[in-house]
Amino acid sequence: MATFITDKLVHINNDLVQLFHLDTQALLEDQHTHADNTTPNLKAERRPSSSSSKNTSSTGSTATEQADQALLTGLRDVVELLDLRSVSIPPMERALVAIENAETLLSSSPSAGSKNREEVTKLQHLFLAKATAVVYLNLLDIILNATLPLANEMEYWQSLADSSSWRLLYILQTSPYRLFSLTRSVVLTTKEHIDSLIATSEESERANHILQLIKYFPTFLNKHLIAQPVSFPLAIHYEITHHRKQLQRIREYQAECLGLLAEQGLNLDPEHLEDSIAPSESSSSIVSARGANEIAQAQAFVQEQISKTVCLMEGVLDKASKDTRHLTDPQQKKVSSRRATRSLTMLGNLQGVSILNNNELLIHLKNLIKVQIPRYVDETEVQARQFHRPSWLTRIWIPALMGYFGLKYGIQYISEHRADLDEMLEEAWDTAKRFVTDWVWEPSVRIMNIIRHSDDQGSLQMLGNESLKSDIASLERMVLAFGKDNYNLGPEELEVLSKAVHNGDISVIMRAYENELRTPLKGAVAGHLVQTLLIQIQKTKVDVEVAMAALDKLLKANELNFAFLAYDDLSNTSSPALTPTLPSASEPLSNSLATMTSEKLTRIRAKKGKVPYKTQGLILCEVHLLRTFAARLTRHEGLRDKVMEDLREIEESSLTVHQRLRTAKRMYRTYGFLGLHN
Repeated sequence: MATFITDKLVHINNDLVQLFHLDTQALLEDQHTHADNTTPNLKAERRPSSSSSKNTSSTGSTATEQADQALLTGLRDVVELLDLRSVSIPPMERALVAIENAETLLSSSPSAGSKNREEVTKLQHLFLAKATAVVYLNLLDIILNATLPLANEMEYWQSLADSSSWRLLYILQTSPYRLFSLTRSVVLTTKEHIDSLIATSEESERANHILQLIKYFPTFLNKHLIAQPVSFPLAIHYEITHHRKQLQRIREYQAECLGLLAEQGLNLDPEHLEDSIAPSESSSSIVSARGANEIAQAQAFVQEQISKTVCLMEGVLDKASKDTRHLTDPQQKKVSSRRATRSLTMLGNLQGVSILNNNELLIHLKNLIKVQIPRYVDETEVQARQFHRPSWLTRIWIPALMGYFGLKYGIQYISEHRADLDEMLEEAWDTAKRFVTDWVWEPSVRIMNIIRHSDDQGSLQMLGNESLKSDIASLERMVLAFGKDNYNLGPEELEVLSKAVHNGDISVIMRAYENELRTPLKGAVAGHLVQTLLIQIQKTKVDVEVAMAALDKLLKANELNFAFLAYDDLSNTSSPALTPTLPSASEPLSNSLATMTSEKLTRIRAKKGKVPYKTQGLILCEVHLLRTFAARLTRHEGLRDKVMEDLREIEESSLTVHQRLRTAKRMYRTYGFLGLHN
């Protein structure tokens, strides 16, 4: 993930290209030229000479040229070993190997010929600049990454301070250690007291003193340990707050070191070289000229910058190693903080630093890599580790104990109720199987059958139609037979009557029924009363079947809707509603940015247009933390890249406080996930 360190890497590489007029293809061509030039020299050695003096001089010149070419080749190799063209910083181990190789080369070839001396000097300065840049950028990366664990530990202690339940869990987790420490302290104190009594008392009084000590020991314990004016919860809260404050002090000191190194560190911008040149010389000639004067000025500028950077790194690491031991001392809390701030501020105002030669720079860089940087890392870790959260064993013993007993009793219960558990599992499996079959699979099959009209169970409507047709035909025949027998209707009249029966009109039967009701007894015995009643019963049956057919058609028309509604109700009742939530990556981003802008940036005081080193370091640390949260954002419409660009503006030291605040306010207005509109 890109940080301000990778931006510095790119800028330093571009500055070196401009200062030394680097061309990778040219360097490769020089290597091939060197290989080609070596062959004629070897051939010249094999040619017989006419005189011994010429042979001796030719051999001497050939050896010198070979030594020069070997030196150039070795310097090119160590320069290429420290490649700054990628986005990743070369490790310090590689820089150490390159420095040792360079020392070996320079010690074995102390001087070069006049022909290659300029190229050797250029490669030496280029290598020293690259080696210094690698050590400098790695040191920035080490300090920057060391602030992230401190921020996590501070967040842990802050969560304990804000939540009483988490404090109770913390007390339970650390209770065995506290009891052990208390018991050990009481035993050691009692032992010392008894030893002092034995040493100062006579033999006749020793037993009496020891018996009195044992008799009054509970009173002494109650007076000095139990009946203390400070309550135990208050002491726990003080311990949590103390740990957090100590970590904050260490983090602020590291941030101040980071801000100082970032502000006053290696700067190879050619604009500074132009400012240092005499006003009579034009800037266009500086850019276009390739003469010896320009190269000498560039080399002197690079030598001055890397000497200043090496001295600054050594001074910061030396002061940090001394001050870190006193930062966590409660008795020197205020004094050490003020002294550390003043000393670091004075280191940032280095003026007139002595220019180190090449051998001295190599020695100092080796010392930085081997001694000072590892010592700084170890001492900082040792000082911060005593205020970290409890060890994983302390935090895990309660869940481990509960898991042990839970597993033990669970296995015991399973072994004792094996048959019941088997039955429960079978019932659960049968229930789940029936649920899937009856409420998922079969409704889905019915829905598909309804859509495809392939439901075999839908024959009810067809059977109802056939029954209705047969009943209507029977009614028609009965009415036509009654009309033909009693009214002697002709074919045309019978056809009209048949159409009327199809339309549900049996008025012929009803008139005959009405006539028979006038003499019901005669009609029942000798008339057609019974026949008309039976025809009406058939008509009622037909009407009922017609109504049932219509109802069946209505149900069939809405069966698909009923199936979908039942399936939807089943899915809603069988599974809880899930409300989609967005990832909370933007929440810590909003909280961290609000903390930085409200608590950090509001306390920035103007100091020649720049913020203090401590504030700048804290800004770099906070922005580095924000980058870890911003990495979780989506790349849709370039959102992540836009946020990264705004964060880069906030950490830019060349911008004023007002410009950074405007950038932060613009971020609040632009990005809704920062929580400004909530």
